[in-house]
Amino acid sequence: MTSPSDQLIHAATHPFAGETELKFAAEADLRERIDASGASDIALTGTADHLAKANRRKPRHPWALALYLVAGLAMTASIVQVAIQSQSLRLFLQQLNFVTGIGYGSETPADAGFPDLSPAQRLLLFGDESAASGPDRWKPLWESDPDNPAYLAEYAKAYFHEHDELSDEILEAANRIDPDNGWHLSLQAAALVEDAVEKVYAPSHAKRTRPTPVWKIKDSAQLDECLQLIHLAAQKPVYESHFGPMAENRLPLLPPRTDYLGQFPAIAYMAGQTSTCISYRKLMDALCAGAQQRAASGDRDGFLTLVDDWENLTRRMTSNAATLVHALVAKINFYQPAQNFRDAARQLGLADEAERFEKLYQMALDERTEKERRRNRSVYGVLLEQKGSIFSSLLLAMISNQVESPPPLTAADIRPQRRAEHAFFARFTSWLAALVLTSAAAAPFLLGLGQSKLARHLSGSLVSLLRPIDWLWIAGAGIVLPFGYYFGITRLTELGANEWNMQTTAFIQPACQIGGLLLAVLITPVALASWRLAKRGSAIRLAATRLWRSAALWLAVACAWLSIPVSGAVFLLRGLPVIETTFILLAIPALWLLAAQGFLLFGNTHHTLRRATLARTLTPAWAFAALIFLAMIPCHHFEERQWIRQDKLLVPSPALTAYEAQVTEILKQELQQRMTEILPDN
Repeated sequence: MTSPSDQLIHAATHPFAGETELKFAAEADLRERIDASGASDIALTGTADHLAKANRRKPRHPWALALYLVAGLAMTASIVQVAIQSQSLRLFLQQLNFVTGIGYGSETPADAGFPDLSPAQRLLLFGDESAASGPDRWKPLWESDPDNPAYLAEYAKAYFHEHDELSDEILEAANRIDPDNGWHLSLQAAALVEDAVEKVYAPSHAKRTRPTPVWKIKDSAQLDECLQLIHLAAQKPVYESHFGPMAENRLPLLPPRTDYLGQFPAIAYMAGQTSTCISYRKLMDALCAGAQQRAASGDRDGFLTLVDDWENLTRRMTSNAATLVHALVAKINFYQPAQNFRDAARQLGLADEAERFEKLYQMALDERTEKERRRNRSVYGVLLEQKGSIFSSLLLAMISNQVESPPPLTAADIRPQRRAEHAFFARFTSWLAALVLTSAAAAPFLLGLGQSKLARHLSGSLVSLLRPIDWLWIAGAGIVLPFGYYFGITRLTELGANEWNMQTTAFIQPACQIGGLLLAVLITPVALASWRLAKRGSAIRLAATRLWRSAALWLAVACAWLSIPVSGAVFLLRGLPVIETTFILLAIPALWLLAAQGFLLFGNTHHTLRRATLARTLTPAWAFAALIFLAMIPCHHFEERQWIRQDKLLVPSPALTAYEAQVTEILKQELQQRMTEILPDN
């Protein structure tokens, strides 16, 4: 009659029927282990029966093969998706460079991320994509509708940007199709300023005030021509660059704002649009130089004409400002001539005018002081620094400081952007974690190639010692429970730090939490699999022989789990070394895993079989964890899209964003209020 030990040895070596030498070696090793274990006949018989039953299944673990297949397909799909998104972003940045020249790329494919646009829509967005220069790119847009003043203005801006003047063709067309608009004339005037005048300052030691600029007139004839163009522009009833209407027509053609990254293409496109409004400042240089010239010659009427032109231009520039930059330039143009106009009025004996421009100058000084105060003590600076997203904290703080009374901004207003950013970070790190776990699942096989043939083959048979309840322990307590623990802490408690800006800790806090989860699902299955293998394989001594090793393993497990709430306490325990403590907690399981890999390759050969069997047990566990991380990606993406839909501040608009549009209107109102104190009623 066959003894229980022989039954166990036969069942364990049954897969080696075709390899006699390997089978003899396995039998000898197992017999030695069984004799040393002192296991009872009942235990040996039970273990043998379970292995014999497993041998009858072909394949032995069909669920594991299905798991590997699903995890592999999911990982492949995620890599393809990341590649597609990266390619789409790259194509858009290339197309953005094609339009703006910002420097994101060089050559752009014909479709460039916008395959669904008609030729007319592509022309509106990008101009002639085969053209090498700005004017050649945008002239076809105007030629597609020669009576459209907005298309002419687009061509005019591109021409001015490249040639620093407007062509006779553009000026003639403007006079024909946009005769009441002074914008083209003022742009042509701005082109003449640099060659006509040059600004110098008289020496001064004043701290708060600046000396009145002194103007060197390099070409008086060109200055007269420039001032004449300014006068003609100021007499026109309209001052319109058509930026706003063009932006309203273009925005619907840009990629929709669906998720965190999806909000940037439209904003980047609008921010990169060619604008000539900075050149409007040169008009004030010409007016200031003209005032100095009129004062020197005693020409009162000529000076008053310049003042009248300044009043008309600043009123219309302000009322037609389409963006915050346009409004800020209008504000600068309102204050800039104050000193020159004041001194010229005094020299010409115009006391009322001198008093008016002195008041304007003092108003400019007060505005400068107030702006410095706002910059140093931003109304929403602390709120945005602590609660805003990276994008909103950078953009909104700068924008809100441009006005005395910025639009109300509450924690609820900036919450959607921040939570969308958190979801995007979680989506990205979940993919990285899945990649790490996929590599970890393959590592036991790759590292096993360095082990003996006996250990590799026999461990494959001994994995079948585990019952379904053992796999449930490993998968449930080792994988599912850490995920539930992580989400419970990060979503149901303040330790998730979802109400704080990730930039505050340079992404360390959320990275530590996801890193703690990754380490937990890496090392907890190791501890549980060791426990279950020790229980099922006691008859062949698959248990760890030294207590300190088990203690070190469970200490590493505890540290991985503890790092998740500890890292989340960084905002609750300010002043304490929370981050440093988290690093220590994360280092312990990380070092344990590195050491375990070293032992697997170079450890005592007496424990090779146990380590090889444990490694095979971990492969499906880690594949399962990778699959959960991959399943989290669309969940985080859904959450990200939901938060972006709720955001009302950074919705793209002709003024760049909805919040910037509000600030632009407030700045225009504040500037118009100051104008009522300085400019006479029409």
